[in-house]
Amino acid sequence: MIFALTVLLLNSKTYYDRYVSHTLSGFFDPNSAQNQDQLPKDIKTKYKIFFLSAEHQNYMMTSLNIFKEKKFTGSGPKSYRYACKEKNMSVSLTSCNSHPHNYYLQLLSETGFLGTVFLVFIYLMIVYRSIINFFRVFFKKNYDLFEIITLAFYFSQFWPINQTGNLFNNFNSIMLFFPLGMYLYLNNRSLEKF
Repeated sequence: MIFALTVLLLNSKTYYDRYVSHTLSGFFDPNSAQNQDQLPKDIKTKYKIFFLSAEHQNYMMTSLNIFKEKKFTGSGPKSYRYACKEKNMSVSLTSCNSHPHNYYLQLLSETGFLGTVFLVFIYLMIVYRSIINFFRVFFKKNYDLFEIITLAFYFSQFWPINQTGNLFNNFNSIMLFFPLGMYLYLNNRSLEKF
């Protein structure tokens, strides 16, 4: 699969430009097409690398400004859209949206330290279980393929440097929690056999 994607990217100028060149320019070039109208002038000169893109950099900085106001509890679930409208919170005209497009930034700004620690703990548990399953597969011991697939799904969904949807959105909640319910059900059934 990775080999096929690499061949496709290297043999197609259109796909290479779209998925490689534009992505890298979004990280490093303040004058790229996707960044040039999004950044205030002082930020253009201040930062050399951007979080995903200039627009996401604005969301990140606004989220951190909101977090600084209420570090422990945050501004409340689904409140980014209101808190970012305050003058001392937003970085630019484009830094206000319904959510900051990253689960960790959203939890930092909306639920503060308490909510963010919960997600970080879950992610560390996913990494821990993934390492255990890696060694089980490597040493050909008893492993659960469904658990490996489920952990890979959550590893990619909760990757900290990722553009995401709103964590408190119904559709995203279905996509995140339905596989978790299936995993817990099947995991509980396998424990009952022992």
